[in-house]
Amino acid sequence: MKRIAAHIGLTAFCALAVAFYLPENVIAYVIGLTAALAILFFLIKPLRKKIVIPVTLTVVALSFGVNLMYTAIAVKPITSQYCGEKQRIEATLTDEEYQQYSKYYYRLTTDTINGEEVHTKVLLKSNHVLEIEPFDKISFTAEVTPTENLYYLAKGYFITVNVIDMEYTAADGKEKPLYYHVIGLRQSMREAIEDYLPKEEADLCKTVLIGDKYALDEEIKDDFRYSGASYFVVVSGMHFSILCFMSLWVFKKLFRKRWIYYPLTYLVIFLYMMITGFQPSVMRSGIMMLILITGRWALRLTDPLTSLGIAGLLMPVIFSPYGCGDIGMILSFAATFSILVWQAPIYEKIRVKKRGKSLIVRWLIKGMNAVLQIISVSLSANILVLPLSIFLFNGFSSVTLLSSLLLYALIPLMMGLTLGICVLYYLGSLRYLSLLLSWPLYGVSKLTLWIVRSLAAIPFSYIRVTSPCFYIWVAVTLVLGIIAFILRRKYRLYPIVILISAMVLVGGMAVNTVVLLHTNMLEYDAGQKGAAVYLNYCGRIHMLRFDCDSDFAYQMLYRLEDSHGGVQTAVCTSYNENVNYNRMSDKEFAIRHYLMYDGAAERFDGSEPEERFGGNQTIILDDGVVLETVENDGKLLFYLTDRGKTVLLIPRGFEYDAIPAAMRNVDVILLDKAGENYDQLRCETLVLCSGDQQLKQLPQYDILYTPEDKRVGIDLN
Repeated sequence: MKRIAAHIGLTAFCALAVAFYLPENVIAYVIGLTAALAILFFLIKPLRKKIVIPVTLTVVALSFGVNLMYTAIAVKPITSQYCGEKQRIEATLTDEEYQQYSKYYYRLTTDTINGEEVHTKVLLKSNHVLEIEPFDKISFTAEVTPTENLYYLAKGYFITVNVIDMEYTAADGKEKPLYYHVIGLRQSMREAIEDYLPKEEADLCKTVLIGDKYALDEEIKDDFRYSGASYFVVVSGMHFSILCFMSLWVFKKLFRKRWIYYPLTYLVIFLYMMITGFQPSVMRSGIMMLILITGRWALRLTDPLTSLGIAGLLMPVIFSPYGCGDIGMILSFAATFSILVWQAPIYEKIRVKKRGKSLIVRWLIKGMNAVLQIISVSLSANILVLPLSIFLFNGFSSVTLLSSLLLYALIPLMMGLTLGICVLYYLGSLRYLSLLLSWPLYGVSKLTLWIVRSLAAIPFSYIRVTSPCFYIWVAVTLVLGIIAFILRRKYRLYPIVILISAMVLVGGMAVNTVVLLHTNMLEYDAGQKGAAVYLNYCGRIHMLRFDCDSDFAYQMLYRLEDSHGGVQTAVCTSYNENVNYNRMSDKEFAIRHYLMYDGAAERFDGSEPEERFGGNQTIILDDGVVLETVENDGKLLFYLTDRGKTVLLIPRGFEYDAIPAAMRNVDVILLDKAGENYDQLRCETLVLCSGDQQLKQLPQYDILYTPEDKRVGIDLN
């Protein structure tokens, strides 16, 4: 079996990444099935000849077993023993704080919990800034909950502390490790960049050079995602390669001796991994770069796929078996593997092979081939990244190739200029040269932001794909690929497979667009701690009721953000809704129009909404959709008219006599508590927002829903 290290390493990484997202019972079934098949292949002689199959099955079984053991040994003892109650925690802050979505995040490692020596990671989320520096000691008492966010779970934070305000004590940590000084260096680099550039351009340069991903505004991040240029602001192999080869070239010019410039390059690799905060994609790139540099030093060729496989084996050791489930790491491995396997064949097929006789023609051919090489890199990377992006983010950018062509050359230029400013800034007499570098850097940054915003503004630059469309596309592509492989004419048939696959994807998106344009659903989303009612009108979401706790609100808005790109209108009628909207609408979730009832603003001093409305008012939500409000004793009744269909949303405790006579006979009624004389209301569909027995016994309704912890959709077409 060729490239055994690559095969085993990549198989183990993929298996651990898949296992991270599966339930424990499914993992156990997979272990049993793959182990049994591996034994069968080893025992049966004809099957044993295909050694790659039993080896693959064995690696998968072992990897899934590692995940199961890690959960039982490392994760469950922590979550079961300490979660659900208040704990006295003494911990050390292990990195800088960062702010995201109006919260401040602190990454801690515990020293003791309730006086018992325990060493585990804790993610502390606070609504206020804590007066604490990296590697200081902090003591506090707070309720501990198990981490549900897979992003942080993959990074080893199994427990979370979420506080609005808390009492704590902080003390200066006596021992400062090497990483503490690296954090100081990172802060100094930020200061140097911020001194010479405006905020927006400085934030971009900080993100590109040192991986400061929380520096960019959410709107700019969305522009990079919609333009297919997320690779620009995520430090990965491309950034690492640029920095390392740039450093190697400089060290070669300065020292000329291999035993000097190669160790210095090692130092740059380790230092850059620390400056970027040991991000998974950077660690993967660093390991591969170390192997490559070592091979060059030893005058030996290295196999990139083997290096990637070794990185795949080391990742779960460096981080944890859960670390392979990190989305950034998965996309990094997928893009790197795709480029290594398919970039060269694609480039060989599309490059211009003719040789020009004149100098101008030769230069033109070289320029065309350079452009085609960038296209081949982008095409090959997207072979795996595209389906993963659709699966993980429910969409993809249709202008990725164009962004690659326009931005690819700007990355090394921006990194080189930014690094030059950071170095010169602290050289005393040469600091004035930083100002000279800041002018072209400002131009490059400004040009990059303009290109990204222009591409993101193109109609259909970012296309959302529903889950059924995605699964049909993947199934058709896999079946056709397997058929082409079995027929042993794969190289002739694969272009046809790719063409049909693209047609299925485009056709699915077209059907999805048509379906969205004809969608008119009133949806009720219920949970144990509240509910939400919203109108899905042609794919645009109008929130009408949002009476739920912040956790349920967060999960529901996150789902709507993924599936519909945000909320078109949010109508706020209560203090709790106001708190939730203000907490989440600013940056994390796109709420385009925020309307607040005057009565909900009395107790809240947060950010002002775009528009306030009184108790009795008519609001135009969309084309043909009108919302009328009726106030009674501080409670609001909603009367929705949608293309001739009428809907009545009755809050708990709203008096029957306060309902206008014209609104008592409608198509749909939503309420959660029967009031006096409610049996005189007439409708075709009644949706109960609770299990009220009195309402269940009413015989005059044709359809009766009693949703408890589930979602109900009512077609208003």
